[in-house]
Amino acid sequence: MYIIERLEAESIGNYVCTATNMVTMRENSTVLNLRVLEAQADKVWPVVTGYVGHDVTLPCRFIPGPNVNITQVQWDLGPSDGIQIKILVFSSTFGLNISEPFLKRTVKLEEQSLVIRNVEMGDAGSYTCSVAAFPSGSHQATTNLLVQEQMPLSSGLVSAIVIVVIVLLVIVAAIVYLIVIRRCDDLQRSTSVAHSVMSPVGLWFCCSVEREWVESYDAVGCGVAALG
Repeated sequence: MYIIERLEAESIGNYVCTATNMVTMRENSTVLNLRVLEAQADKVWPVVTGYVGHDVTLPCRFIPGPNVNITQVQWDLGPSDGIQIKILVFSSTFGLNISEPFLKRTVKLEEQSLVIRNVEMGDAGSYTCSVAAFPSGSHQATTNLLVQEQMPLSSGLVSAIVIVVIVLLVIVAAIVYLIVIRRCDDLQRSTSVAHSVMSPVGLWFCCSVEREWVESYDAVGCGVAALG
């Protein structure tokens, strides 16, 4: 047996294997032709988080080398009891076939990735993506789906909420300020009329804009303002 470590493009070519019978001294030889394909990869995420009521995508991307054709893509669910359940199979010859338990659920295939719509808590588990390609053979990778009930707010959404609250507070403060200014202006304009019926007794309070004004209520309910 001959093992080539760290296979490179320079390793391609014909290799001759010769076996010698030490008793009869007879030799037999065979020629092996080694071909090197460019890198192929299964790209999956070790863990994917989904949220109840939302869609989730389980990425699986097989990157074939030249002259390599994908013939089949299959997704399986591996529950806790260790028995895998076939979700769907896509064949370049027969098309897409979704297993009976998942027909009522909306699942679809995007290239090699699996999309699960309207995720439920029971969808959590281990999912295996298997890709068959010619002539490189079969490749598979596993990803774990975690399901949570509530989707956290994104930093952008939190910032937007804070900005909206600040703007609303500024608007409310401006409205209150304008109302106070208007009332004090109305009070200032009515000073000359109210002064003629001013009573020396009553309840006093102050409204200050540029000068301080005092309003008094006498027994007949007449509003009076005077410079404080």
